[in-house]
Amino acid sequence: MNLLLVDDEEYVIESIKKNVDWDLLDVEQIYTASSMQQAQTVMGLMPIHVIVSDIVMPKGSGFDFMEWVRREAYEVQAIFLTSYAEFDFARRAIALDSVDYLLKPIDFTKLTAAIRKASDRAKAAQNYQVYRQESRIWEQNREI
Repeated sequence: MNLLLVDDEEYVIESIKKNVDWDLLDVEQIYTASSMQQAQTVMGLMPIHVIVSDIVMPKGSGFDFMEWVRREAYEVQAIFLTSYAEFDFARRAIALDSVDYLLKPIDFTKLTAAIRKASDRAKAAQNYQVYRQESRIWEQNREI
């Protein structure tokens, strides 16, 4: 699985990279972006399966980014991070079908569990896509 960390504060990205127990997770590659625009570029270049994104960022929020991701039909799992414990943020995160919504300062045990859950969902989605493709092939060749 490939993971994309999106946060406008470099120390948050570095802290996540340093403090999450990556040995417990099935993450092969970690990509980073400090803005919505950089994150969109990474999404266009690399296959991303899990996104961990800050919500409040200049020039495009984490919600704006995820709305773009959903419009573009990328199959990714999202985890939102924020310093603001606001009900509207949690409601919007749910509406965007996120795996989790975590408050800063980050509890790395909870973040690790959320990434594991997101990774499991991403694998299930990939397996489902393979199953659908095999099903289409079987239907097309059924008479043969």
